[in-house]
Amino acid sequence: MNKNKWLKRYRFVTLATVFLLAVFACLFLYQYDNKYTAAGPKGANGVLVLSEQDLQQNPVLFLTEGWEYYGGRLLSPEDLENAPEPDEYIFIGQYGGFDAGDLSASPHGSATYRLTITVPDELASYLLELPEIFSAYRAYGNGKLVQTMGDPDPASYRPKTGNRTVNIDAGGSTL
Repeated sequence: MNKNKWLKRYRFVTLATVFLLAVFACLFLYQYDNKYTAAGPKGANGVLVLSEQDLQQNPVLFLTEGWEYYGGRLLSPEDLENAPEPDEYIFIGQYGGFDAGDLSASPHGSATYRLTITVPDELASYLLELPEIFSAYRAYGNGKLVQTMGDPDPASYRPKTGNRTVNIDAGGSTL
């Protein structure tokens, strides 16, 4: 075999190997480093019930599934006491904006997302990480305002993006 053919085959095999390794690396990261496919308890119909065993087996949880979605409404915990019916139950990332899948609707707007989390009876401290949310928001825990980013009021809307963490002490209650 002449040297030119051998060099072409070597380059092809090297390129194919690098390509296959990249594909396998991406598949591995998709499966094992992805908040949307992570193991652990998931919310359903707006509720996530966590046992002590759940928390021991999964010290980090990604709260991506089972959220109540109230489109076009900014509701406080007091407003939610009368429990209006949510428009639907969604997972985070299901829609790219506030259009709720309606291609003719604007992706811009306001909404309330709610996930009721019940924790074990013993008082403990829970850390909630709020990753980059590309919008203004108010976050509530145990019915109290725990974080504000920007101004979500449509009349004076001011966006702001940033990573934040919130510490919530709870026991035998719902966050």
